[in-house]
Amino acid sequence: MPDFPSLTPTIRPLTPGRWGGATLAAMSGQTSTVRRSSAEIGRRVSLRFENITEAQFLQILDHYRGQRSGLDGFNFNGATIPTSYTPSGHTWLYAGPPQVVDRHQDVFTVELECRSEPRGPFRVSGVAFTTLPALAAGSVTAMLSGLAISRTPTFTNGSITAILSGLAISRTPTLAAGSLTAIVPGAALQVGSQDAIYSLVSLHLRMNGSNGSTTFTDISNNAHAMSINDGTVTITTSDSKFDGASGDFTTGGDLRTPTSSAFTFDGNFTVELWAKRTGTTGSFDTLVSASSETTFMIRPSSSNPGIWWDGTQFNTSLALTLNTWHHIAVVRSGSTVTAYLDGASIGTTSSSATVTCSFLIFGDSSVNGRYFKGRMDEVRVTKGLARYTAAFTPPTARFPGGDDSMLTPGTVAPP
Repeated sequence: MPDFPSLTPTIRPLTPGRWGGATLAAMSGQTSTVRRSSAEIGRRVSLRFENITEAQFLQILDHYRGQRSGLDGFNFNGATIPTSYTPSGHTWLYAGPPQVVDRHQDVFTVELECRSEPRGPFRVSGVAFTTLPALAAGSVTAMLSGLAISRTPTFTNGSITAILSGLAISRTPTLAAGSLTAIVPGAALQVGSQDAIYSLVSLHLRMNGSNGSTTFTDISNNAHAMSINDGTVTITTSDSKFDGASGDFTTGGDLRTPTSSAFTFDGNFTVELWAKRTGTTGSFDTLVSASSETTFMIRPSSSNPGIWWDGTQFNTSLALTLNTWHHIAVVRSGSTVTAYLDGASIGTTSSSATVTCSFLIFGDSSVNGRYFKGRMDEVRVTKGLARYTAAFTPPTARFPGGDDSMLTPGTVAPP
């Protein structure tokens, strides 16, 4: 029974409850109400969270789902509602799903209503019980006529254990992309995951394909036609961070986007990728560059390394360990631009200006011949969203994208 997230609402009106009672009719035709319970019922609290971030919105949504959409009780902490709002011996339940308004970019307004109910003792047909007996895993013990209760057993991945006649419960296994494990006949499982704001993704390169291929597919909604400007860039299946393939830049060459307004940044943004440096080709090896070097550049070189944004070099010590995959991200939130290496901040600058990159270059600078020697995987540019605003743990799986889907019974997703 996890507590509700520690969030402070904008408003939180309370509707007092009432005592349980019964209405009796007298011979005269008048009615009266007799109190029949010592527990208050019907207390409700309405919560409104205005202008919260996507991460805070997802905390509420995950909690609602974790409480089985209102079936399981939970507690509030003092940051959300005063302790005096909760009647003694009560728990809270969702009265309905949260109502969400997507205001703009990374801003949401969420409204929800919860009701309180007594925790117990519970009474069925006049018989009271407060605790369950000790049950062996998978066993069924009759408590009252017509009522059976079982302790949920410990499951192994993919197993199915019968609990009650006609009812099977299984722990959801860990699925690799392309695999399918049946849990309950007719059930659908999701392989991979969907990105709720994928429409904001300007560029997404999986760096997947057959070994030696020179085709690089942008799976974002923009479907940019990528081109190799000079040198040699291919797909390799000998090394990758995810999916068994990556972009091979080890022999010198660059990959470019077409000129597009998708790379004009007038608000929040996130540019991120995985990179593995395998050697050096010169003094100014460049991982990523805009159409003009100092507009935007990530340079893990031996000479003048660092990160540039809008003409300002705000990191001067970008160091990538040879033959090691690193997650690199440059993020603007409001007017603060932050660079992250493996989830840790390595520099910030202030800029709220509209910056036109025109196009992006991977593996070289706009000054040709400053090649990055190594490999890249999972390149993603998100325009209109700061995905990271503090230190974070780098993703442990490929970024969700338009090639992930919900499976329906009888279908199998390709790897």
